[in-house]
Amino acid sequence: MADRWAEGTLWSYRHELATPPRTMATAVLGAMAFAAGGAWAVSGAVRTGGPAGIASVVLAIAAGWIAERAWLRIALARRRFIADTSDAEKLSAECAAAYVRWKHRLADKPDDREMAAWLDCDRKVLLNEALRHYRLKMSDVVAYAFIEARSGSATRARVSGGPWRYRKYEMMIFLITADGVRQCNARLHFADGTFHDRNRLNYRFEAVTAVHVRQSDDNAHTFELSLIDGQKIPAQMIGPEPEEHQQSEDPEEISEVSLDAAGLRHTLHVLEGVAAEGKAWMTPERRRGATSLDDPERPAA
Repeated sequence: MADRWAEGTLWSYRHELATPPRTMATAVLGAMAFAAGGAWAVSGAVRTGGPAGIASVVLAIAAGWIAERAWLRIALARRRFIADTSDAEKLSAECAAAYVRWKHRLADKPDDREMAAWLDCDRKVLLNEALRHYRLKMSDVVAYAFIEARSGSATRARVSGGPWRYRKYEMMIFLITADGVRQCNARLHFADGTFHDRNRLNYRFEAVTAVHVRQSDDNAHTFELSLIDGQKIPAQMIGPEPEEHQQSEDPEEISEVSLDAAGLRHTLHVLEGVAAEGKAWMTPERRRGATSLDDPERPAA
Protein backbone atom coordinates (compact mmCIF):
# COMPACT_ATOMS: atom_id res chain seq x y z
CA MET A 1 0.00 0.00 0.00
CA ALA A 2 2.85 2.38 0.83
CA ASP A 3 4.54 1.65 -2.50
CA ARG A 4 1.29 2.23 -4.40
CA TRP A 5 0.75 5.50 -2.54
CA ALA A 6 4.29 6.67 -3.35
CA GLU A 7 3.87 5.70 -7.01
CA GLY A 8 0.48 7.42 -7.24
CA THR A 9 -1.34 4.20 -8.18
CA LEU A 10 -3.37 3.69 -5.00
CA TRP A 11 -6.58 4.83 -6.67
CA SER A 12 -5.69 3.67 -10.18
CA TYR A 13 -8.54 1.13 -10.16
CA ARG A 14 -10.98 4.04 -10.39
CA HIS A 15 -9.55 4.92 -13.78
CA GLU A 16 -9.23 1.29 -14.88
CA LEU A 17 -12.88 0.52 -14.07
CA ALA A 18 -14.29 3.88 -15.19
CA THR A 19 -16.84 3.79 -18.02
CA PRO A 20 -15.18 4.65 -21.38
CA PRO A 21 -16.31 7.97 -22.96
CA ARG A 22 -17.50 6.14 -26.07
CA THR A 23 -19.79 3.94 -24.00
CA MET A 24 -21.11 6.98 -22.13
CA ALA A 25 -21.87 8.80 -25.41
CA THR A 26 -23.61 5.74 -26.82
CA ALA A 27 -25.66 5.42 -23.64
CA VAL A 28 -26.75 9.07 -23.79
CA LEU A 29 -27.75 8.86 -27.45
CA GLY A 30 -29.55 5.58 -26.81
CA ALA A 31 -31.43 7.08 -23.87
CA MET A 32 -32.51 10.05 -26.03
CA ALA A 33 -33.69 7.75 -28.81
CA PHE A 34 -35.49 5.53 -26.29
CA ALA A 35 -37.20 8.54 -24.73
CA ALA A 36 -38.36 9.87 -28.11
CA GLY A 37 -39.54 6.46 -29.31
CA GLY A 38 -41.17 5.70 -25.95
CA ALA A 39 -43.10 8.98 -25.97
CA TRP A 40 -44.31 8.32 -29.53
CA ALA A 41 -45.28 4.73 -28.62
CA VAL A 42 -47.11 5.78 -25.44
CA SER A 43 -49.11 8.48 -27.22
CA GLY A 44 -50.08 6.02 -29.97
CA ALA A 45 -51.07 3.34 -27.43
CA VAL A 46 -53.24 5.78 -25.49
CA ARG A 47 -55.01 7.03 -28.64
CA THR A 48 -55.59 3.50 -29.91
CA GLY A 49 -56.30 1.43 -26.78
CA GLY A 50 -57.62 3.94 -24.26
CA PRO A 51 -57.43 2.70 -20.64
CA ALA A 52 -56.13 -0.71 -21.75
CA GLY A 53 -53.31 1.01 -23.59
CA ILE A 54 -52.33 2.93 -20.44
CA ALA A 55 -52.18 -0.33 -18.43
CA SER A 56 -50.00 -1.90 -21.14
CA VAL A 57 -47.64 1.09 -21.04
CA VAL A 58 -47.33 0.90 -17.23
CA LEU A 59 -46.69 -2.86 -17.42
CA ALA A 60 -44.05 -2.36 -20.13
CA ILE A 61 -42.27 0.33 -18.10
CA ALA A 62 -42.22 -1.88 -14.98
CA ALA A 63 -40.93 -4.87 -16.95
CA GLY A 64 -38.28 -2.71 -18.60
CA TRP A 65 -37.15 -1.36 -15.23
CA ILE A 66 -36.77 -4.86 -13.77
CA ALA A 67 -34.96 -6.11 -16.89
CA GLU A 68 -32.61 -3.10 -16.87
CA ARG A 69 -31.69 -3.64 -13.20
CA ALA A 70 -31.02 -7.35 -13.76
CA TRP A 71 -28.95 -6.68 -16.88
CA LEU A 72 -26.94 -3.98 -15.07
CA ARG A 73 -26.19 -6.33 -12.15
CA ILE A 74 -24.99 -9.04 -14.56
CA ALA A 75 -22.87 -6.59 -16.57
CA LEU A 76 -21.21 -5.15 -13.45
CA ALA A 77 -20.56 -8.64 -12.05
CA ARG A 78 -18.82 -9.61 -15.29
CA ARG A 79 -16.64 -6.49 -15.23
CA ARG A 80 -15.79 -7.07 -11.56
CA PHE A 81 -14.90 -10.71 -12.26
CA ILE A 82 -12.60 -9.70 -15.11
CA ALA A 83 -10.91 -7.04 -12.93
CA ASP A 84 -10.50 -9.42 -9.97
CA THR A 85 -9.09 -12.14 -12.22
CA SER A 86 -6.59 -9.68 -13.68
CA ASP A 87 -5.50 -8.52 -10.18
CA ALA A 88 -5.19 -12.12 -8.95
CA GLU A 89 -3.03 -13.10 -11.93
CA LYS A 90 -0.81 -10.04 -11.42
CA LEU A 91 -0.44 -10.76 -7.68
CA SER A 92 0.30 -14.42 -8.37
CA ALA A 93 3.01 -13.47 -10.86
CA GLU A 94 4.57 -11.03 -8.34
CA CYS A 95 4.50 -13.67 -5.59
CA ALA A 96 6.10 -16.25 -7.87
CA ALA A 97 8.83 -13.77 -8.83
CA ALA A 98 9.44 -12.89 -5.16
CA TYR A 99 9.62 -16.59 -4.26
CA VAL A 100 12.22 -17.25 -6.95
CA ARG A 101 14.17 -14.15 -5.89
CA TRP A 102 14.26 -15.12 -2.20
CA LYS A 103 14.96 -18.76 -3.01
CA HIS A 104 18.02 -17.66 -4.97
CA ARG A 105 19.06 -15.24 -2.20
CA LEU A 106 18.81 -17.93 0.50
CA ALA A 107 20.39 -20.70 -1.56
CA ASP A 108 23.68 -20.43 0.35
CA LYS A 109 22.11 -19.78 3.76
CA PRO A 110 24.36 -21.25 6.49
CA ASP A 111 23.04 -23.77 8.97
CA ASP A 112 23.31 -23.38 12.74
CA ARG A 113 26.52 -25.45 12.98
CA GLU A 114 28.26 -23.17 10.48
CA MET A 115 27.15 -20.07 12.39
CA ALA A 116 28.41 -21.59 15.64
CA ALA A 117 31.78 -22.27 13.99
CA TRP A 118 31.97 -18.68 12.67
CA LEU A 119 31.15 -17.29 16.11
CA ASP A 120 33.89 -19.47 17.61
CA CYS A 121 36.34 -18.00 15.09
CA ASP A 122 35.25 -14.49 16.08
CA ARG A 123 35.99 -15.37 19.73
CA LYS A 124 39.48 -16.47 18.79
CA VAL A 125 40.09 -13.25 16.84
CA LEU A 126 39.05 -11.16 19.86
CA LEU A 127 41.20 -13.32 22.16
CA ASN A 128 44.19 -12.80 19.89
CA GLU A 129 43.61 -9.03 19.86
CA ALA A 130 43.47 -8.97 23.67
CA LEU A 131 46.66 -11.00 24.01
CA ARG A 132 48.47 -8.77 21.54
CA HIS A 133 47.31 -5.58 23.26
CA TYR A 134 48.38 -6.72 26.74
CA ARG A 135 51.51 -8.39 25.34
CA LEU A 136 50.62 -11.68 26.96
CA LYS A 137 51.27 -15.27 25.95
CA MET A 138 48.76 -18.04 26.55
CA SER A 139 51.09 -19.41 29.22
CA ASP A 140 50.59 -16.15 31.15
CA VAL A 141 46.83 -16.66 31.28
CA VAL A 142 45.51 -18.81 34.13
CA ALA A 143 42.01 -18.95 32.64
CA TYR A 144 39.82 -16.96 30.32
CA ALA A 145 36.12 -16.78 29.62
CA PHE A 146 33.73 -15.27 27.09
CA ILE A 147 30.25 -13.79 27.21
CA GLU A 148 28.22 -13.02 24.09
CA ALA A 149 25.11 -10.91 24.54
CA ARG A 150 22.65 -9.30 22.17
CA SER A 151 23.69 -5.80 21.11
CA GLY A 152 20.80 -3.40 21.67
CA SER A 153 17.80 -4.19 19.49
CA ALA A 154 19.74 -6.22 16.91
CA THR A 155 17.61 -8.68 14.98
CA ARG A 156 17.71 -12.29 16.11
CA ALA A 157 16.62 -15.73 14.94
CA ARG A 158 17.01 -19.35 15.89
CA VAL A 159 16.36 -22.82 14.55
CA SER A 160 14.06 -25.14 16.44
CA GLY A 161 15.91 -26.48 19.48
CA GLY A 162 18.91 -24.20 18.94
CA PRO A 163 20.25 -21.07 20.67
CA TRP A 164 19.52 -17.51 19.64
CA ARG A 165 21.75 -16.03 16.95
CA TYR A 166 22.07 -12.25 16.62
CA ARG A 167 23.04 -9.86 13.86
CA LYS A 168 25.15 -7.90 16.38
CA TYR A 169 26.80 -9.12 19.57
CA GLU A 170 28.27 -7.43 22.62
CA MET A 171 31.29 -9.63 23.31
CA MET A 172 33.28 -9.70 26.56
CA ILE A 173 36.48 -11.60 27.23
CA PHE A 174 37.98 -11.98 30.73
CA LEU A 175 41.68 -12.84 30.97
CA ILE A 176 42.71 -14.10 34.42
CA THR A 177 46.43 -13.55 35.02
CA ALA A 178 48.67 -13.46 38.09
CA ASP A 179 48.32 -9.66 38.20
CA GLY A 180 44.52 -9.47 38.01
CA VAL A 181 41.71 -9.48 35.49
CA ARG A 182 41.90 -8.00 32.01
CA GLN A 183 38.52 -7.43 30.39
CA CYS A 184 38.02 -6.52 26.73
CA ASN A 185 34.65 -5.57 25.27
CA ALA A 186 33.71 -5.13 21.61
CA ARG A 187 30.63 -5.00 19.42
CA LEU A 188 30.67 -7.74 16.78
CA HIS A 189 28.87 -7.25 13.47
CA PHE A 190 28.32 -10.92 12.82
CA ALA A 191 27.40 -10.64 9.13
CA ASP A 192 30.81 -9.27 8.08
CA GLY A 193 32.87 -10.43 11.07
CA THR A 194 34.10 -7.00 12.14
CA PHE A 195 34.58 -5.56 15.64
CA HIS A 196 33.61 -2.02 16.65
CA ASP A 197 33.49 0.21 19.76
CA ARG A 198 36.23 -1.61 21.63
CA ASN A 199 36.91 -0.79 25.27
CA ARG A 200 39.06 -2.33 27.98
CA LEU A 201 38.91 -2.58 31.76
CA ASN A 202 41.54 -3.83 34.21
CA TYR A 203 41.04 -4.63 37.89
CA ARG A 204 42.64 -6.63 40.69
CA PHE A 205 41.15 -9.82 42.09
CA GLU A 206 40.14 -7.99 45.24
CA ALA A 207 38.10 -5.48 43.21
CA VAL A 208 35.51 -8.10 42.23
CA THR A 209 32.76 -8.09 44.86
CA ALA A 210 29.87 -9.96 43.25
CA VAL A 211 28.88 -11.88 40.14
CA HIS A 212 25.27 -12.81 39.54
CA VAL A 213 22.62 -13.51 36.91
CA ARG A 214 19.05 -12.25 37.11
CA GLN A 215 16.18 -14.13 35.49
CA SER A 216 12.94 -12.15 35.12
CA ASP A 217 9.42 -13.50 34.68
CA ASP A 218 9.58 -12.97 30.89
CA ASN A 219 12.61 -15.32 30.81
CA ALA A 220 15.15 -12.55 30.19
CA HIS A 221 18.60 -13.19 31.70
CA THR A 222 20.95 -10.37 32.73
CA PHE A 223 24.56 -10.88 33.81
CA GLU A 224 26.12 -8.34 36.16
CA LEU A 225 29.64 -8.02 37.55
CA SER A 226 30.05 -5.67 40.54
CA LEU A 227 33.37 -4.04 41.47
CA ILE A 228 34.46 -2.69 44.83
CA ASP A 229 34.25 0.94 43.63
CA GLY A 230 30.51 0.48 42.94
CA GLN A 231 30.88 0.08 39.20
CA LYS A 232 28.56 -2.49 37.64
CA ILE A 233 29.21 -4.25 34.35
CA PRO A 234 25.87 -5.54 32.98
CA ALA A 235 25.01 -7.58 29.89
CA GLN A 236 21.62 -8.87 28.80
CA MET A 237 22.30 -12.48 27.90
CA ILE A 238 18.81 -13.31 26.63
CA GLY A 239 16.00 -10.88 25.92
CA PRO A 240 12.29 -11.45 26.61
CA GLU A 241 10.95 -14.51 24.81
CA PRO A 242 8.56 -13.71 21.89
CA GLU A 243 5.03 -15.03 22.32
CA GLU A 244 5.19 -17.33 19.30
CA HIS A 245 8.17 -19.18 20.79
CA GLN A 246 6.57 -19.32 24.22
CA GLN A 247 3.65 -21.18 22.70
CA SER A 248 5.58 -23.55 20.44
CA GLU A 249 8.58 -24.46 22.63
CA ASP A 250 9.57 -24.64 26.29
CA PRO A 251 11.07 -21.23 27.25
CA GLU A 252 13.23 -22.83 29.94
CA GLU A 253 14.76 -25.23 27.44
CA ILE A 254 15.46 -22.40 24.99
CA SER A 255 17.04 -20.41 27.81
CA GLU A 256 19.33 -23.28 28.84
CA VAL A 257 20.55 -23.85 25.29
CA SER A 258 21.18 -20.12 24.72
CA LEU A 259 23.05 -19.72 28.01
CA ASP A 260 25.31 -22.66 27.18
CA ALA A 261 26.01 -21.23 23.72
CA ALA A 262 26.85 -17.82 25.23
CA GLY A 263 29.44 -19.40 27.55
CA LEU A 264 27.83 -18.07 30.71
CA ARG A 265 28.24 -21.20 32.82
CA HIS A 266 31.98 -21.37 32.38
CA THR A 267 32.29 -17.60 32.84
CA LEU A 268 30.37 -17.78 36.11
CA HIS A 269 32.59 -20.62 37.29
CA VAL A 270 35.71 -18.51 36.66
CA LEU A 271 34.43 -15.15 37.92
CA GLU A 272 32.63 -16.54 40.96
CA GLY A 273 35.86 -18.25 41.96
CA VAL A 274 37.71 -14.94 41.63
CA ALA A 275 35.01 -13.07 43.59
CA ALA A 276 34.90 -15.66 46.38
CA GLU A 277 38.60 -16.48 46.83
CA GLY A 278 40.49 -13.55 45.31
CA LYS A 279 44.07 -14.23 44.30
CA ALA A 280 44.09 -17.46 46.29
CA TRP A 281 41.77 -18.92 43.64
CA MET A 282 44.63 -19.14 41.13
CA THR A 283 46.70 -21.84 42.77
CA PRO A 284 44.06 -24.59 43.00
CA GLU A 285 42.63 -23.55 39.66
CA ARG A 286 46.03 -23.81 38.00
CA ARG A 287 46.60 -27.16 39.73
CA ARG A 288 43.32 -28.47 38.36
CA GLY A 289 44.46 -27.38 34.92
CA ALA A 290 41.46 -25.17 34.30
CA THR A 291 40.83 -24.53 30.66
CA SER A 292 38.22 -22.45 28.93
CA LEU A 293 35.37 -23.89 26.94
CA ASP A 294 36.60 -21.60 24.19
CA ASP A 295 40.14 -23.05 24.05
CA PRO A 296 41.59 -22.29 20.60
CA GLU A 297 42.95 -25.81 20.43
CA ARG A 298 39.53 -27.28 21.14
CA PRO A 299 37.73 -28.24 17.89
CA ALA A 300 34.43 -26.49 17.21
CA ALA A 301 31.27 -28.45 17.96
